[in-house]
Amino acid sequence: DPYLPFREILEFLTGDVESRWAVGAITREHALRLWEKMPIAAQALVEVGPDLIDTFIQRAALLERARSSVTEPQDWLSRLDAFLDRKPVTALSIGALQQVNLFEQYTKVLHSLETQSPILLVIDDLQWADTGSINMLFHLGRRLAGCRILVLGAYRSEEVALGREGMRHPLEPLINEFRRNFGDILVNLGQALGQDDGQEFVDSFLDSEPNRLDKSFREMLYQQTQGHPLFTIELLRGLQDRGDIFKAPDGYWVTGPLLDWETLPVRVEAAIQERISRLPKAMQKTLEIASIEGELFTAEVVARVQGVDDKEILGYLSGDLDRTHRLVRAQSIQRVNNRLLSRYQFRHILFQKYLYGSLDEILRAHLHEQVGIVLEGFYGAEEGAVAV
Repeated sequence: DPYLPFREILEFLTGDVESRWAVGAITREHALRLWEKMPIAAQALVEVGPDLIDTFIQRAALLERARSSVTEPQDWLSRLDAFLDRKPVTALSIGALQQVNLFEQYTKVLHSLETQSPILLVIDDLQWADTGSINMLFHLGRRLAGCRILVLGAYRSEEVALGREGMRHPLEPLINEFRRNFGDILVNLGQALGQDDGQEFVDSFLDSEPNRLDKSFREMLYQQTQGHPLFTIELLRGLQDRGDIFKAPDGYWVTGPLLDWETLPVRVEAAIQERISRLPKAMQKTLEIASIEGELFTAEVVARVQGVDDKEILGYLSGDLDRTHRLVRAQSIQRVNNRLLSRYQFRHILFQKYLYGSLDEILRAHLHEQVGIVLEGFYGAEEGAVAV
């Protein structure tokens, strides 16, 4: 949807807040701050951003919000009325106008607003952004230096690493250029949230409602999700839906007699399936075989079962599957019977569960036998070290 985040930003700044406030998407204080900025934003559009009207923002909606915001005549509203009366109604698309001119006008409107108060612009899901929005972001980054404006963009690095339509993702060169100009601008949330923080998130989320969920339940939930927000929330919701945990008469959540930690919630399964299905078939096969051994697995075992060279499997695991797709990580290396064995770990046990569960019973049985035979061959008399 071309320029969607920047069209929404301009709608916010010109008073389109009531529906969002009504459904709880923004707070009352946030809505009031934006509402108070509407006269300044409307004047800025007239003075320095006239071409943004009918392209980035619709005149009818703008005028309706402007008129409903006052109870008596205002100079700024009169100027807006007069300007729109003079300005011909055009059906031009954004693409039909000069992109650079529109970007410059958008920048000047933001300049006008930041002279009154600082602005924080938050743009989520940049991995899905259209090329026009990325170009706009690049222009703002070049033109807003020294202003009281902070742009905070969030994106999934694994999605960007996959590229777009077989080519490099358009967000990559923008990030590299900004890093060259501004230095360290990235915050890696995956690295910032350490193990303790993940457990803290699980505990805080559970304690957002009254409960008697004990330490063993909390530790198991963390072990299953590693504090990943989507996995934590959906796994807990699945337990609730199945009645594995339920509300006691006093309103506290408690555990039932049985807890099913194996069934993946639909949203979690769909998210994992989307990531796995993008992989080449050979890499999917590698991960399926790896899932047989468990959350921790041996690269050389996978290579023997898959019938490929060790170096090829190590290249998959330490290359694309680790750095690009973030599905596995190197864990350790050990020497067994004068042979190096490389140990890797699924980044989430739920990845391993999904892959293992996707195998039918017959294929799974055959793979178990093949993996077992290879392990026996590697460990020999020391097979007790890896026996279940």
